[in-house]
Amino acid sequence: MINMEIGKKLFIALVVIAVMAGAYGISLNITHPAHIQSSGPSGPVAITLVITTDNYYNSTIGQQPHYYLLQNGSLKSTTTITFPANQNITLTIICYDNGTAYPLGQAGNNIGDGAGQASLYDVNGTVGNVVKVINNTNVNSTSSKFSSGTVVSSFPQYSVSHTFTVAGLNLNIPIPPVSTVVADLHFSSSQEGTYSWQCNDPCGSGANGWEGAMATQGWMMGSVVVS
Repeated sequence: MINMEIGKKLFIALVVIAVMAGAYGISLNITHPAHIQSSGPSGPVAITLVITTDNYYNSTIGQQPHYYLLQNGSLKSTTTITFPANQNITLTIICYDNGTAYPLGQAGNNIGDGAGQASLYDVNGTVGNVVKVINNTNVNSTSSKFSSGTVVSSFPQYSVSHTFTVAGLNLNIPIPPVSTVVADLHFSSSQEGTYSWQCNDPCGSGANGWEGAMATQGWMMGSVVVS
């Protein structure tokens, strides 16, 4: 009889433990998602590129312009630039170059080879197909044609210093001299993949300006990964 009572109490204790364990598990399943949601939606992903001049290339060519990725106060390689998919992105491009060049030599040339694509003087592939020119990076310069905070969808012919062009994404951002340009971007999951980016202003070395930095990964060209 005593053994039966002990067995019954043990059985009840095991049931209580099981119920408590189940309740604990349910509690975890409910509270964990609520904790994640309470953090709220995140803001845009900030990516900053910097264009500098007078970068030593080699003893034959000398100085060349260079695109850098600005991260944590340091200038990093732009051989590969990663953009997240399904997120809002704020891309800031800071240009310290005070010169201009002719994109592909002609105002009417396009982002890619297909007919009907935007001119390299037109903003394309950003949210609203516009960019904001925030300020002149050289406070003593008068070369910039755009005042602080101007939103533009295109630039006058032969008035840009560089471009950030990703033909595979139909993205083109013209960049005027000594300026800071801000673009809002958003790429869908269907656009995930690896693409080539290129500055399409021939600002390198050689007779046509397409050698040196223009033909070197991480200088005026590289890869863009959307993932």
